[in-house]
Amino acid sequence: MQEIKKLQRPHRLVLVRHGESKANAVLNQIIQGEIFSYPPEFATLRDWDINLTETGKSQAYQTGTYLRKNLEPFDLCYVSPQQRTRETFEKILEGYENLKIIEYLKAHTRFESRLREKDHGAVNFLAKDEIKRFFPHEFDRREREGKILYRPLGGESWYDVKDLRVGSFLNSAYRDNAGKNILVVSHSIVINCFRMKLQRLEEAEMFVTLEKEPIDNCGIVVFESDLTQGGKLVLKEWNTLAYPKHEATSQGWQP
Repeated sequence: MQEIKKLQRPHRLVLVRHGESKANAVLNQIIQGEIFSYPPEFATLRDWDINLTETGKSQAYQTGTYLRKNLEPFDLCYVSPQQRTRETFEKILEGYENLKIIEYLKAHTRFESRLREKDHGAVNFLAKDEIKRFFPHEFDRREREGKILYRPLGGESWYDVKDLRVGSFLNSAYRDNAGKNILVVSHSIVINCFRMKLQRLEEAEMFVTLEKEPIDNCGIVVFESDLTQGGKLVLKEWNTLAYPKHEATSQGWQP
């Protein structure tokens, strides 16, 4: 315990992607060729307000049960303020099934805007073929630059998220939470940017990681401080699932 107190970084950082959202479910239908675009109601929605599906709620509940059984208690929780991450966190808490622990975690939760999903700007809620049709120059630019470097009109690139938001968050976490166990509930791109930042992955290395190890809904990622490496946060688990793998939503092209 004395060694943990000497750490200059959190003892354990656990990242959880939100459960299946209604947008994830629609994207999967588009990828499977069942439909060709997002339904009209998505034109009136903010990405901020997308809810979970019933499947997503079940995934999150099972994730809470897994966290309670397999990891030490958390000192602090940081949650993206978007609706799907809020709902995921609520279901994770239900999975703990211990009122005292649930009340403690609620009292030690911060809704952190730096953990929000990457802003897809003008191409949000557009299928790939629609972007090609409505924004041909943007489509060509995205194909040329690659999805990690590409910054859509009015949006962010992965590097914007990694350097400006994730980097800032980690600086705060190192300063305020040395030796503590932290839970972060966020989004796929943000969690991948944590990996890029903590493991110092370059673009080409990240593409290999995305191809081999995509993160599913409610995928659990664990980094732990390694005293043999000066307290550096080292990856221990990637995309651990509390539910059967075959129930995971397919991964696909994202702007």
